[in-house]
Amino acid sequence: MRGIQEGIAFAFNYGIEIMHGMDVKSSVIHAGLANLFLGPIFSETLAQTAVVTIELYNTDGAQGAARGTALGAKYSTSRKEAFKGLECLKIIEPQNSLTTKYQDLYQHRSSALHRILQSKG
Repeated sequence: MRGIQEGIAFAFNYGIEIMHGMDVKSSVIHAGLANLFLGPIFSETLAQTAVVTIELYNTDGAQGAARGTALGAKYSTSRKEAFKGLECLKIIEPQNSLTTKYQDLYQHRSSALHRILQSKG
């Protein structure tokens, strides 16, 4: 189970790297305390690998997506208005002592994946 959750967190980090390449950078991930974010392995792996703070709120992914869409579509006039009523329940911070370990694991898996994909042709 640990390997599965780490693999999903590493895939999430790969997406974050793509966004960084497009000059979209963030130091905080806001998410609902639901689904994979309920598990400490997933949340810890993502925070350490991506070197981001994760703020978990009293919501789920569907409600978060709806609120984000309302903000993007200008239905909500501000970020504060769009996310009104949400309470931050938990914060996971990257820790220097763990970041290098997780980033090394990510690089190892990333290199292995690239080798596999190149061998497939």
